[in-house]
Amino acid sequence: MLKKLLIRRLIWLLLSFCSSLHSLQAQDSLLNPGDIAIIGFQADNNDQFCFVATVAIAPGIKILFSEKGWDGSLPIPAFANNSEAVHTWTSPPNGIDRGSFMVVNFGSTGGSPHVNLGSILSSGNAGFAAAGDQLIAFQGSASNPHFIYALSTNRWILTGSPTTNKSWLPSSLINGISARDFPSEMDDQYFHIPISIGPRDSILTSIGRTQNWTRSNTRFLLLPEWAFFIYRFYYSKPMGSITDLNSWGMELNGSGTAPMSFTDSGYTYFLSNRIGIQYLENQWNITRLCIDSGIILALNGHAFSIQDLAQEGIGKIRSNEQDQITITGQSGPLNFEADTASLKKIVLATGAVVSIGTHVQIVGGPNPGLVLLQSLAVLTTNGKLTLCENVQGKATILQIGTGSQLIGTVMIKQH
Repeated sequence: MLKKLLIRRLIWLLLSFCSSLHSLQAQDSLLNPGDIAIIGFQADNNDQFCFVATVAIAPGIKILFSEKGWDGSLPIPAFANNSEAVHTWTSPPNGIDRGSFMVVNFGSTGGSPHVNLGSILSSGNAGFAAAGDQLIAFQGSASNPHFIYALSTNRWILTGSPTTNKSWLPSSLINGISARDFPSEMDDQYFHIPISIGPRDSILTSIGRTQNWTRSNTRFLLLPEWAFFIYRFYYSKPMGSITDLNSWGMELNGSGTAPMSFTDSGYTYFLSNRIGIQYLENQWNITRLCIDSGIILALNGHAFSIQDLAQEGIGKIRSNEQDQITITGQSGPLNFEADTASLKKIVLATGAVVSIGTHVQIVGGPNPGLVLLQSLAVLTTNGKLTLCENVQGKATILQIGTGSQLIGTVMIKQH
């Protein structure tokens, strides 16, 4: 009996330790600069600020938002010693997905904060100043902060001590990427692009552009219902077959963790770190590919299936009369290397959307090519699609199911 009690006690202690360790790890997990971004700040009553998570955040993670200015003039930089408040947000029990945005509202006197996701506690009443203010997000403690993002309604100062209205930018943050200031003070401002789609770095750059903000000295009663679709990303290594998962990694140079699959949802694969022509060595099925400048993707006789060919990629595709491209989602345009490229087949799966950016001809002959549109697919030709025809056979367009659309003119080329 004693032995059973000791075993139960040991199991209970072990479970308690694991639970405490999990809680400690959740609370102590450090985010990187730019893992959140401030997208709204209103100093006219009632005070309000908004931020978006550009990564998934685990349960119980704490982020502190300081109204105090950062004093970079000190031998050891520190927050200004004043009475301005610090507001601590804690992520909810289930965590949050990347792209989630939080709206923090205060009462008319700056107290009683509440937030749409997670919880918020303040060290004092919010006092966002109409003469200018800053909000600096960090983890850790005020005496040992780990900075994540910062916003100032004035310019960051470069000399002297901060005031309650102006601050230095912490040196670990980059203005326009993990911070934002403005050339002149206004009380109320918000990031005004309602729908943002792209990788984390592109979203941060967009938020970091002052022209993407609406500003006023009168409080905005309504803010956008933002929608952020933030892709995770992998980058190609300088060498190796691009269809080999081990030729990709999460770091900019292609190093780091390799993907488990090219069809994992929510990832962008950047064909980068290379120059010239990159040949497919077998068929390739991939979610979202961005072909960087100076790179040509040669299909090399292999089928290429993609959900989204990223519009921000300015590299090209090389194809021949044996190649097939399948679009499975809402994609950027098809841009080819040659003035007029040749293809055997273009297939748009159900609900797929794509446009043709450069001229492409579908081959004719004894085994003629085909453009296949399944239900609800939309192909915009821009007048750049040609069906070839000779005495042996003619390329055709086949629309299967209901609701598919072919927009634009199609030319017939006879031999």
